[in-house]
This record gives sequence, C-alpha cells and structure tokens, in this order.
Amino acid sequence: MQPSNLSRLFVILITPLLFCLPLSAADKPEEKLQATVEAVIDVMYQADESMTVEQLRRDVLEALEQSFSFDVLVRRTLGRNWAKLNEGQQKQIIDLATELMIHTYTKEFKQGVRPTVSFEKPLELSAKKIEIASVLTLPDNKINLSYRLARLESGWQVYDLLVEGVSIVSNYRKQFDSHFLKKGGDELIDQLETKLESL
Repeated sequence: MQPSNLSRLFVILITPLLFCLPLSAADKPEEKLQATVEAVIDVMYQADESMTVEQLRRDVLEALEQSFSFDVLVRRTLGRNWAKLNEGQQKQIIDLATELMIHTYTKEFKQGVRPTVSFEKPLELSAKKIEIASVLTLPDNKINLSYRLARLESGWQVYDLLVEGVSIVSNYRKQFDSHFLKKGGDELIDQLETKLESL
C-alpha cells in the first residue's frame, strides 16, 4: 500500500477506535455509524491544498465532536489502569491523546482518490451487543473492518473495532498494561507530550 493510502487509512481506522460513538436509540445503529464514517471521510477528502494544517485540524475536530465522545473510549482502552490515575492525569491524558490524533490526521493527510465504505447488516452478539461488518475499498486494497457496539442508557456506542479480525482495543490495552507494570501516569503523559513535540 502506498504511504498516502496508509495515511488516509490511519484516519479512517483509528477514528472509531479512539473516540466512542454515541448513537441515538431512535436511529438504526448501522445507518448512524455509516453516516458518521462518511462525514469524517468527507472532511478529509474535500479539503484543498490551500487549507492550513490548523484549519484542517479544526474541521476534523468539529466533525468528530458532532458524534464522538473523546473520553469514554480512552477510559475503556486504558481499562483497569484508568483507576491508577488521579483526576488531573486523567484529564491530561484525554486532552493529549485527542490532540495527538488530530495532529496526526492533519499532518499525514494527503489528497487522493476517496475510499468507499460498504456496511453489512448488524450481527447480534447478545441482547445488548451487535457487530457491524464493513469493507473499506481503496484504489489498491480492501480492508475488512468490524465495529462492535453496545446498547447503553445513552444509546448505541462503539466499544471496539476489529481490523481483519484483530481487536484494536485489546492490542492497545495490552500496551497500556505493559506500561503500567513499571511506570505510572506521569510517565505516560511525558511520552504523549514527547510524541506531540515530534510531529
């Protein structure tokens, strides 16, 4: 896959991972999910070369804020490690993770052929959990993505994303678990800050 395709793929794959998607109980979850994914792609692929990185970042952030809750999925990805952080560390990590991803999106963005996404009907996993499979089609590749959603009091929410059958949340949680075996929240904040400075 070409670097430009990898950059766009990163945006499309990681967006649902890092941000939890609240879906109204009145909406069909598959329709709301597709509309949200398409809206994010629209922002990324309708930007022109005259836009500054900061302008593109603001547009991406505005689009995401219409449907995504930044803090819920960060907490889920941290898992049991969330309780090891004090309130100040929790806020810093959410803010830094959000900033890191938005900067990564805008810096890595390249113009190119818009991908297409097709969604299948939801598969019931349990009384309150479903999985929605999709296929992301790029000019030279196809990627199988499956979104897992749970029905909470606030409605349907994405709680995991599988890429070619591999859970991204599980992978990230393992990394965080490994980090917290020897290090704490301050060190994680330092790592995120260092990463942002290197962009």
